Amino acid sequence: MLMSKIAILSGKGGTGKTTVLVNLAYAILRQDNHVQILDCDVEAPNADLFIHSHRTGSMNVEVLKPEILPDNCTYCGVCQEVCEFNAIAILKTQKQSLIFHELCHSCGACSELCPENAITENPIVIGRVDSGDKNGLKIRSGFLNISEMMAPTVIKEVKSHSLESGIDLIDSSPGTSCPVVQSVHDADFCVLVTEPTPFGLYDLGLAVGLLDELHRRYSVVINKSNENDYLIEEFCLDKGIEVIGRLPFDEDIARGYSEGEIIFTKKEYQEIFIEIFNKIKEKLSE
Repeated sequence: MLMSKIAILSGKGGTGKTTVLVNLAYAILRQDNHVQILDCDVEAPNADLFIHSHRTGSMNVEVLKPEILPDNCTYCGVCQEVCEFNAIAILKTQKQSLIFHELCHSCGACSELCPENAITENPIVIGRVDSGDKNGLKIRSGFLNISEMMAPTVIKEVKSHSLESGIDLIDSSPGTSCPVVQSVHDADFCVLVTEPTPFGLYDLGLAVGLLDELHRRYSVVINKSNENDYLIEEFCLDKGIEVIGRLPFDEDIARGYSEGEIIFTKKEYQEIFIEIFNKIKEKLSE
């Protein structure tokens, strides 16, 4: 049985990343593989809108946040000095302390190094991970609470539930920021979903640069394929990147997406996704 982590990402939002991921999951399932979707787009997880899974579990994601004990604090400023994220401000003359929880990365340095033991850490819920199943297709979806900043922490928790045997399909956030890095840094193979537009090309270049920096293997799928595919094809040819699939610019696909439908149910699209998966398997065996 094939065992791997396959990440689906895109340089920009709206290219069809989740569409490709969900339908690819059904193509993998069709070949009797164990497959699980890890929805790491934790600020806007939407893969389950297409799966409609049966909820099998849910767990909170917690981090430790500091609290300064005023009776112990001498306002020496050590905590402010060691914080790499400027999450603590000590006003010595006013004998006041400020903690900016939205900047805190929960590293624990302030608590560990405080000479007066004046800092304690309290658990704070920043999100959750939901589990579901639909006819053998498993899904784990991460949700970052509104106003929270620590998406990578929730993503890490989602990925901790990887299959022991089978294929994990990782739905990354759009773009090339920290959440994307956390999602794809250990992927065995990455699929870059793009569109044949100037914006799609530009952001594809950014995503390629990120994956090269992370030393990941990858190929490209063109969504909304049309007469402008040459924009992507010329770029990929120049960079030595293989285009392993194309989805046509089709009104039926757009309509089905808006209604939460799986286009894999249509034979002409089944062949596209099965071929994409077969090419991924070839890449993984190289």
